[in-house]
Amino acid sequence: MSTRTRAALLAPALLAGALLLGGCGGAETPPGQAAPTLSDRLDAVDAAIVAHQWGRARTQLDLLEGETVAAHESGDITVDQANRIQAAAAALAGRLPQGSGAGG
Repeated sequence: MSTRTRAALLAPALLAGALLLGGCGGAETPPGQAAPTLSDRLDAVDAAIVAHQWGRARTQLDLLEGETVAAHESGDITVDQANRIQAAAAALAGRLPQGSGAGG
């Protein structure tokens, strides 16, 4: 994979990480602190991308989306936070190469 392709993939992942861990300002608790499973899942997405395991990255993104819904429904994160996470996850999923990648 070229450096350019990897950078194109990692940019949305970094954005998602910023959304999860740092929030977007204001007084709300960052989602990664309010619902630590979201931060853990993002780490799993990042690890899959670094390992070029696109299928695993997609699976982890699907799980992240489901856990985001659950975190919102339980009141751990706001609807705005959930929407930002979902949008970042969808953007990243759209940039992943087709296929499963290295080792799945």
